[in-house]
Amino acid sequence: MEQSRKKSTGFYPTPRALAKSAILDHLLRSKKPPEVIIEPAAGAGDLLLATWECLLEKYNLTKIQIEEIVANTFAYETDETIFEVMKENIRTWLKMKKINSRPQLILSNFLLHAYSMITKVDQDVLVVCNPPWDEFTTRKHDYDENRTQRQQEKKLASGFGYRNLYQIFLDRILSIESQNLTLLFFSPRQLMGDLSAHPLRKILLDHGVCHFSVFKNSSIPQFRFDSVDPNLEIAVLSYMRSEYQAEHHAFVRRGMEQQYQPTRIHHDDCTIPCPPSNESSILMNKILSQQALSGWTCENKISVSRGKVDYQCINYADATNSRNTNAYNYETAGETTSLIVNKILPNSKRKVKAAIIKSSEPLSDSMLRISIEERELQDYLLLILNSRPVELALRSLTTNINLNNYRLLSLPAPVPTTSQLRKARDLCKKCHQGTLSWERASDEIAQDVFCLSLVEIECLRKLFPDRKFDKCGAPS
Repeated sequence: MEQSRKKSTGFYPTPRALAKSAILDHLLRSKKPPEVIIEPAAGAGDLLLATWECLLEKYNLTKIQIEEIVANTFAYETDETIFEVMKENIRTWLKMKKINSRPQLILSNFLLHAYSMITKVDQDVLVVCNPPWDEFTTRKHDYDENRTQRQQEKKLASGFGYRNLYQIFLDRILSIESQNLTLLFFSPRQLMGDLSAHPLRKILLDHGVCHFSVFKNSSIPQFRFDSVDPNLEIAVLSYMRSEYQAEHHAFVRRGMEQQYQPTRIHHDDCTIPCPPSNESSILMNKILSQQALSGWTCENKISVSRGKVDYQCINYADATNSRNTNAYNYETAGETTSLIVNKILPNSKRKVKAAIIKSSEPLSDSMLRISIEERELQDYLLLILNSRPVELALRSLTTNINLNNYRLLSLPAPVPTTSQLRKARDLCKKCHQGTLSWERASDEIAQDVFCLSLVEIECLRKLFPDRKFDKCGAPS
């Protein structure tokens, strides 16, 4: 299929090796095969065919049993060209397996027309879905019919606050009323942390158990999606609806073969954290259990605002921005200073950098200003926000490029004691005088604040051994 049509339809087939690995893992938590299978975004049928193959392998089904499952399979595709490819692929597979029954292949937009037809299914339902991951945008290479459908989908999703197609797909899938709904769903990792996906995470966690497998698109060659950013982190969700109260509702692992680890749901938006490595899972949960910055900002008269200078402003080139600011920049002009923070590009070795600048300096709209009256609190947050524990927390909570007010305030940064404030002040003074490195100072205050052992500090140093900037500035 030509590249322009792939982009227009969001058609990026699920790698067969990934599909089979994910389905077999999902079926480990199913005691019996499903009665109904639904594929809302079938594409060329790769995921559906892998599902049938895994059911045959897992349950050793008889011909009558697999024919009944095939007959109760519903596959939806909206693009006529891709639909014909799917029909041929399925016809070839059924002929090879000598299966006489036929699935329900439906040329229709699942979001706009089809989902209402299946919401009252009361059987054991398995939904397998790798939906388009695009936002609700139209592009110059879109076909007219796709452009019209994108506009209709955007109108449908606007009432929910969703920003991506995969979010509205998941919403419609979760409207299926079957008490025994199970789901295998492929999406960007943003599903686990984006604020716009908060309602979806709440539904998932309130009514079932989630198992997430997360990997970078380039990390496992046989699982790689063609024409997708190699640095994109992909999340494979295995979900089972349940009325029983489970001890844990979310489990996460890095890769597709490691053991799942229970994870603590973070903050009011039900963010599902994902550690940078499986070995750091326990440490991540410990750090994220600490008080968030939002827990003590009001009583200490701390406010967060975004910079006012955008690229259209005359003084944009002179404004303080991420490229002319380094972590630990330290202005000593006393009460005329403020703390600034920004998140750096996805592939940088440091995800957060905080600095203290003059309050009078114009600030780029890519950065956040933390206004604090007490200089000791500025010193404390300078060290904490630049620390490795906060680095671990942010990497676990989000993959977004920009750091917004909400995510900054959700980061773990416990209210300091009087002794911790004095310690931060003294450490900053030593660093400014050149008798102590800033990274060592951050490690010292973080070890105290987060109650970290020497082993845990060493673990963080191994996770983030080199925190210099690559493309985004000078070494810290």
